[in-house]
Amino acid sequence: MCSVLPFEFSEKVSVVPLSDEMWPQGDQMYNVPCVAAGWGRHEMGGKLATHLQKLDVTARHGEDGCVCDLPFQNKRLVCISGKAGKGLCAGDSGSVLVCNKKAVGVAHIIYLEEACNPFRIRMPKLSCKQSLSAFMYICPFLDWIRKHVPDVPGTPISCNGCKISSSLVKVVVLNILLKFQAINIYLS
Repeated sequence: MCSVLPFEFSEKVSVVPLSDEMWPQGDQMYNVPCVAAGWGRHEMGGKLATHLQKLDVTARHGEDGCVCDLPFQNKRLVCISGKAGKGLCAGDSGSVLVCNKKAVGVAHIIYLEEACNPFRIRMPKLSCKQSLSAFMYICPFLDWIRKHVPDVPGTPISCNGCKISSSLVKVVVLNILLKFQAINIYLS
């Protein structure tokens, strides 16, 4: 059996609140300054870090947030891209993405943009320095987290991940117009 000791809070150990705020919209949607932290490797196959590492990143969330994922998948993801030889790597999964001093994501997966191409001949070798990183967006899961941690805020409507895309609205409107036109032709 394993015994668990409580954390001793200090200057270096503290709580990061979970964000229940709507992701910035407009020009900021794909350009939010954040900090990623983790204990991962510096390179695939390398040794795990011996101290917590942090990296200033630019986060993206929205229909075009993660280049390899479909718009409906992007509603649950926040992505960053590695730059200047830095990014998430093996061992960073489960690490936090902090924006405006609040946790917004949990490190989920790293991949190369070339791996997204369905017509690729072979799978490219994964390198942490050129990787793209996807975090699970915490906000849509706050109600579930709250069941286990009562102090966590609930999921606000702005974070439900069910925003109707403009493409879907166009399809629905077009369908209504076509049906209206068909009824007019039938009645003529």
